Amino acid sequence: MDTDLSDSKINCLSEEIDYYLRKNFDYKTSVVNCNDFAINAKRKKFDLYFRYNSPSLLFTQNTFIIARLIFSSTKKGNGTKLLKFLITLSSRYDFKNIGLEHANVDCKLFGEKLGFQSLESSDDHMIVTVSNLKKVLNNRDVLTE
Repeated sequence: MDTDLSDSKINCLSEEIDYYLRKNFDYKTSVVNCNDFAINAKRKKFDLYFRYNSPSLLFTQNTFIIARLIFSSTKKGNGTKLLKFLITLSSRYDFKNIGLEHANVDCKLFGEKLGFQSLESSDDHMIVTVSNLKKVLNNRDVLTE
C-alpha cells in the first residue's frame, strides 16, 4: 500500500472522528491523536482507541478495529451513535468490517446486540460486516419509532 496515500487517509479519518467527538461531547479543541495506524481519543467523557488499515493476525485488512471503547456515561447510546457514524465513513475509507478487539463482558454484550460475532480463533475478538451492522441498526431504529 502506498504510504503517502495511507497517511493521508488516516489523517482525514482522524479529522472526521475528531469533529464528530467534539460536536457530540462539547469539546472546543481537538480530542484525537493519530499515527501510522492508530487513532486515540481520550478525555473525561470517553476513552477510545481505533486502528485503521493496521496489520493484524486476526482481522482482515478491510476491518476498522475498535481496540478500546469506553464512555463515562453508559447506556446512553454513545456507542451505538458512534457505530452509526462509522458506517457513514465506511465507503469513503474502504472498510467493510468493524472489529472489537479484546472485548470485555460489557463490550461483548453490546456487540452481540448489534450483530457482532466472536472470531473462531479468539473468544474476545468480535467482528461484523458494515452491511449487517447497518441492517441491525436500521431495524432497531424502526422498532423504537
